[in-house]
Amino acid sequence: MCAARLGRMGIRALVIEKTARVGDVWRNRYPNLVLHYKSHPMSVLYQSWPRTYPKYLPRDKIADFLEAYATGQELNVWLSSAVLPTPTYNESSGRWSVEIDCAGERVCVKPKHVIFAMGIGAPKIPSWPGMDTFAGNMYHSDQHKGVALYKGKRVVVVGACNAAIDVSEDFVFKGASEVTMVQRSTTYVYSCDTLEKYPPPGDKLPIVEDMDLVNNSTPPPLLVELATRGLPTFKENDRDLFDGLDKVGFKLTWKLTPDGEEVAPLALIYDRVAAGAIFDMGNVKLIAEGKIKIKQGAEVARVEPEGLVLADGSKLAADVIVLATGYHPIMQSITAIMGDGIQDMIGNRVWGLDEGGELTHCFRPTGAPGFWVALGGFAHARFLSKHLAIQIKAEELGLKRRYPATTKASC
Repeated sequence: MCAARLGRMGIRALVIEKTARVGDVWRNRYPNLVLHYKSHPMSVLYQSWPRTYPKYLPRDKIADFLEAYATGQELNVWLSSAVLPTPTYNESSGRWSVEIDCAGERVCVKPKHVIFAMGIGAPKIPSWPGMDTFAGNMYHSDQHKGVALYKGKRVVVVGACNAAIDVSEDFVFKGASEVTMVQRSTTYVYSCDTLEKYPPPGDKLPIVEDMDLVNNSTPPPLLVELATRGLPTFKENDRDLFDGLDKVGFKLTWKLTPDGEEVAPLALIYDRVAAGAIFDMGNVKLIAEGKIKIKQGAEVARVEPEGLVLADGSKLAADVIVLATGYHPIMQSITAIMGDGIQDMIGNRVWGLDEGGELTHCFRPTGAPGFWVALGGFAHARFLSKHLAIQIKAEELGLKRRYPATTKASC
């Protein structure tokens, strides 16, 4: 979307894509992955999803659409390519020197601007004693490719958020003999069915551009406050589900921190890209029904050939262990390519609301010259890509001064 926006404004953009096809980042994730929000508000810039698409978009439809989008928007994409460490910036020329592995060929490009639009960080793989001794299969949820090989097997899923419930559901419906979810802390659960009970006024779908104007003309902290006022009503609508979860020992929270105030899910998106949450697509009831067992509150102490040993001394026998343990912050991926020195210019955090209530270093000056970060969901990129493109255009026209590399930018 950033590349499409720049192209419409007369700025040439080259997209570096690590996979073999546009959309493979989606295709390569677990088979039952579905966008955890209605498709219409998540429409893509200039080219909305077809009206015949389902309300919640499955993985492969998104992937195929994005591939067609790259063609339809005439984007210049280098596939099977990656940026190599470490790009350098030339102050006198005002250009970056970027080495790229382009399908096996080493190419050097010298752009004025570099935009990191890399999504979530790398999978977070815990380090527990004995992991190399496990006799079964152990992998991160990002590598979950389906459960055909695991029918009749005992499964332990470490983690209790969106990926954990999706993967656990897959095992339950595909015939695993037992599925146990290890919930080490608490989980924020919010029902998509409840959201459906509060549609916007009128029978027609709202115009995407109108939604963008309303949502983005309101300061994010005020949006969070307004949404939080409706939280008690939403919680009451799902009281039966929450009571069922409580009975089986699944621990809930609606706070960002143990000592904090209860907040709407929008706060989790702004604070940590919804980590620590389940946006329930109807599969959480499998926990309340006992089809997904819960082991709550204990960290993993070690791994043995036959399963996990937890900190409380209990053991969980397993043939398969799935690590639904989340992802590292995107800053780790940035420094892996740009080097640790980038933190001296932009700090050590990307995303989250800053002191002014705006997204930290996203779609705005970062403090490093010609270096930009684009993060978030479809709706963020659809609207904020214009802000980013206008700033780049203004720099190229000499209407906006560059921030020196030693200055941490603020708006």
